[in-house]
Amino acid sequence: MPECSLSVARPLAEARKIQIPMARPITAHGLSLTRELAPRDDVTADEVSEYALHFLDCKPEDLREPATALKLRQRIDRHGGTGGDYLDILARADCASGNVANAIETEEKALNSLPSASPKRSVSPLRQTIEAQLAKFKASLRLKPRRRPHMPSRNGSSVPLSQFQRIVQGGRSLP
Repeated sequence: MPECSLSVARPLAEARKIQIPMARPITAHGLSLTRELAPRDDVTADEVSEYALHFLDCKPEDLREPATALKLRQRIDRHGGTGGDYLDILARADCASGNVANAIETEEKALNSLPSASPKRSVSPLRQTIEAQLAKFKASLRLKPRRRPHMPSRNGSSVPLSQFQRIVQGGRSLP
């Protein structure tokens, strides 16, 4: 592992060992180093993946930057990161940025890139992780509340479309 990658990993690992108030400046420093290292021309897909994970998994959680991890996604793509582990990181970045549908699609690609389990071969830990993530992404997509269409009323509030249709059909005026 290149020395520059160790310089990022060390502060982030130290931050995990101590309490959150003290972890904040150490984690912030680690993320700052990561930001400086990511644009290098000699960076590998492995390093970029690691950088993206720092922005997705750091503690304290309010320092996480899914948008930065998503930008790093493009670098992973350019550096040939197409394996299941890379795709899993990309899917997590998509989901953390609110693009759950794309995260599901990417996780499915990640699963398809891995060897399937057989009676002779047990399920790999990576496959189990990706399957669990995929299930979580699909569940979050199902749980998203759907907005019902509303029509504005005269007093500035809104009326559900179904209620509006009943009012119109009944010949009554809007509230």
